[in-house]
Amino acid sequence: MGIVGLGSMGMRHVKGFLQERDCRIVAVCDVDAERRAAAVRAINKHYANSDCTAWNDFRELLSRADIDTLCISVPDHW
Repeated sequence: MGIVGLGSMGMRHVKGFLQERDCRIVAVCDVDAERRAAAVRAINKHYANSDCTAWNDFRELLSRADIDTLCISVPDHW
């Protein structure tokens, strides 16, 4: 799974999806570098690895062949 948008709602989605046994977050995307880094830290800590990658441009995240689903949590002005 990839997550686009890591503001308050996006991080709530991250926390929720981390509780799902049949879901694995492998990539995140946000224009804010601090939000990206915080999300990657939380995800990698949860999975006890360093597999989650961070992207500034959602198109790069979408180009990954291992992403089956996407959660988009951006404001409506986007």
